[in-house]
Amino acid sequence: MQETTSALDEIRIIRRMMGEARRSTEGLRIPLLTFGLLGVATSLASHALLSSGRSDLIGLAWLAFAVIGTATSLALLRRRSGRTRVVSFVDQTIGMLWIGVGVSVGIATTGFFAVGADGAVFPLAVIASIIALGLWVSAKLMDWSPLYAAAALWWAAAVLMLIRPAEAFLIEAGALAAGYLLPAYLLHGRSDGNGH
Repeated sequence: MQETTSALDEIRIIRRMMGEARRSTEGLRIPLLTFGLLGVATSLASHALLSSGRSDLIGLAWLAFAVIGTATSLALLRRRSGRTRVVSFVDQTIGMLWIGVGVSVGIATTGFFAVGADGAVFPLAVIASIIALGLWVSAKLMDWSPLYAAAALWWAAAVLMLIRPAEAFLIEAGALAAGYLLPAYLLHGRSDGNGH
């Protein structure tokens, strides 16, 4: 009888830990918000630079985006980790995944310097595909279907950028708003225990 009770207690503990891991979303929400807001601004600025004939500055705008976004996200995550006692495996994995996505996006961003703004649609499509992959894997780790939709949106945006290169930065701004900022907002509700 004692062994049955102990096994049931262990199952309850495991279920509680799995539920806590699913609700632990700050590790993804902070970069989504940071890079989402900065990305929308940088995409719109890039479109304006391209339209005004100053495409030579687009690479610098994205370099600033990468540096400011990474520094801000790391600072906010570091500050958050100082307030929590335990960081779950899922949080650690998502954090590592998005560091890898950031490095990959940074490498792809160098394409702006290599091909210039006129050829920038290809690096943008590659970046959108990398982001989609990060969201797709995060969706599985968190067992949260809205991230699958966000990933599909980013993949669709990548294809659309290739079809409509003149609007690539506007497409990217829309993907950032719907595929980063909306999930970040929904994650906030989920971390409060209100979302699913």
